[in-house]
Amino acid sequence: MLNTHDVNAVRVSKYALLVCAINFGATFVGSQAWAQKVFNSREEAIAYANQASVGSLAVKAVFMSIILGLLIALWGYVKRQTVDQKQPMSQLWFSVSGRLSRKSYWIDGVLVLNIIVMAAKVVVEILSIPVVMVSGGLSSALMVVSMLVYVPLGIFLIWGTLVILTKRAHDLGISGWMLWIPFYGLWVMFKAWFFPGMQGSNVYGADPMGEISQPRPQS
Repeated sequence: MLNTHDVNAVRVSKYALLVCAINFGATFVGSQAWAQKVFNSREEAIAYANQASVGSLAVKAVFMSIILGLLIALWGYVKRQTVDQKQPMSQLWFSVSGRLSRKSYWIDGVLVLNIIVMAAKVVVEILSIPVVMVSGGLSSALMVVSMLVYVPLGIFLIWGTLVILTKRAHDLGISGWMLWIPFYGLWVMFKAWFFPGMQGSNVYGADPMGEISQPRPQS
């Protein structure tokens, strides 16, 4: 019989996985639509790229802004369901010490990363509007705008993913270095995604769910 904490944990995991799927799907569909466009010549391809209108960019920016707002609303909703001890953002994203519960991993980790990615897409679309107006849709100029946003974002995503996975491993009583061991690291990652952490303090720090006398909720 699942208790309230179990039900909330399952819901949070489903929400986070749904957000990842939507974000990935939107990106994939967009890339496939461009890839399936057939051009008879290089000049035709350049002309097609130069026809990118400010209106279409504005519509995309508005659409992505709506999705971003929905993601933030979802984060706020599921955040209220948690009982974890809150960590400062500086500690959550820039320190590999300590522990992170399964619920916080999905809410403050995976979901927040998806919000950051969507926010970056909105920024790129908005910055592309004046670039198109000035350059006439020059693809190289648009590429520079994308790189200025996506390169730092990619670095942060890699770092952030490693940090929160390491803390989840700590919550399970496993060293973060185990994530780098071939095959076994995949098992540690799977446990970090779906398994509850150790009850009470361990060598990596205090229980993120709090020191309680009752059995630990399934975070």
